[in-house]
Amino acid sequence: INRQGLSDRVILHQTLADSINLPDKNYVDFVIAFHMVHEVPRPGILFSEVFDVLKKGGIFLLSEPKGHVKKEEFDQELIHAKNAGFTCFSDKSGLMEYQIILKKS
Repeated sequence: INRQGLSDRVILHQTLADSINLPDKNYVDFVIAFHMVHEVPRPGILFSEVFDVLKKGGIFLLSEPKGHVKKEEFDQELIHAKNAGFTCFSDKSGLMEYQIILKKS
């Protein structure tokens, strides 16, 4: 990030085991969950917290590996996302992974 000159625009944040642990709502523009939501014990809470911290119009990129995550499991994650308030912006699933762009309207 420093070499690319992005340190003033990108903030890396490590979450707690059971919470995103960001103090403010409407705080971030973009969140990525790369091959990890299937490991979360209560994904509904994760999606709700991500929704809360995103600014209006914010983007959440959700990616899960095919072969490790069944289609039914990914579909359940999408139900959690929609229940949290997300709309499906674009499906970018490919040969090796399920990938969807969710948006906070």
